[in-house]
Amino acid sequence: MGNRDSSINSSCFKILCPCVSLFVLVGAIVGFIALGKSFVEVPPGDVGIVVTRGNLRTVGPGRHQVRPFASDLDLMSTKTQLLEQGHSIPTKEGLTVQLDTAVSYHLDSKKAEEVYKSVGTKYENVLIKPNVASALRSLTVVSQAKALYTDGRDEIQSQLGEKLTESLAPRGIVVEKVFLKGIVLPDQLRKSIEMKAQAEQDAERMDYELEKEKKKA
Repeated sequence: MGNRDSSINSSCFKILCPCVSLFVLVGAIVGFIALGKSFVEVPPGDVGIVVTRGNLRTVGPGRHQVRPFASDLDLMSTKTQLLEQGHSIPTKEGLTVQLDTAVSYHLDSKKAEEVYKSVGTKYENVLIKPNVASALRSLTVVSQAKALYTDGRDEIQSQLGEKLTESLAPRGIVVEKVFLKGIVLPDQLRKSIEMKAQAEQDAERMDYELEKEKKKA
């Protein structure tokens, strides 16, 4: 009888042993995955927004512990970005001018969570582009087109930088530099400006020749 019980126990052990081994293996795999999910890595030049069941936490560059399977990580760059845009803008005379802008900026890491809450990670499209277009338009509509082609261009560029800083800094965007680049004026205005510039050069040349003749005399 004892031999029979021993045989049964031995058979049960042989059946259970593979099952136990399988459970141990599965448990080890799950534990290994959970361990991997317990840490996130934020690269240099970024901040991380850790989202855990609706709660947000900002983390800087480096390795950070999070709740496995319950936390998501969104990265937001704090490096300098360059935004280039083309604009079709009105001038004081009612003309339409084509003008390109370039804005260098970076995300304020201290306000990353606020930006994430208000506009998400696509803040360039949602926040910066509309502000650049609006600020530029507000300046050109009270400026003559020739100002964009002459020395007035620097003043408009400076004012644009000030307006963008005023509107974007409170929202967590630091404006570094603003540039007015390529400009395309209406053909009639461009020819008029070129003719005026040529006339001024001719007048200066004439004055020079007259002065030269006086010295000879």
